[in-house]
Amino acid sequence: DETWLGNFALLQDHDLVFEVRAASEPIDDVIKLIRDIPDEFVFPHLARSLSRDADAIAAWRQNIKRYGQLPNTHIKVSGYGLFGPHRTIDEVRPFVLDCIAAFGPDRVVYGSNYPVDSMASSYVRIWETHSALLDDAGCTATEREKIFTKRQAPLPALTVNLRGLVIGSACETNKIAGAISLAPAVTALAIRIAG
Repeated sequence: DETWLGNFALLQDHDLVFEVRAASEPIDDVIKLIRDIPDEFVFPHLARSLSRDADAIAAWRQNIKRYGQLPNTHIKVSGYGLFGPHRTIDEVRPFVLDCIAAFGPDRVVYGSNYPVDSMASSYVRIWETHSALLDDAGCTATEREKIFTKRQAPLPALTVNLRGLVIGSACETNKIAGAISLAPAVTALAIRIAG
């Protein structure tokens, strides 16, 4: 739709990033959009859907590999609360390792999804999980630094999903601060304070 594409182009004019929520769904239109438009695209929360059945997970793995081949895409390692309040690191590990393998450390972005994920675990536990999983992935100190800090700097903090809702929380670095809860349908607005 030309009107939609025209409106989509306004995101770049306002230094915004499109956050894609298309995990295990058919992705040909999303791939075409990402190829046709040179903007940066971010997949939040490991690009996971809420579906946990074997078919959805298999589709997710296949799609992650396809998305990872597109150089203007990034994946946010966040949203562990989607695994539930009693999740274990063993449940999260394969998803994080698959994301790092598909996108590489240069295109992986850290996110805590805090305070939303505080319903499932403490902030300390989120950080401990990140650290342990990056160890499991064999990330070097330089790669860890990119994931936790530098990689976020070029990406504007405000993200918009497929439904046009403002979402995202990339507030853990010294470049970005402040997450403002807006409404149930709108998770958070991250404000960039330094570039």
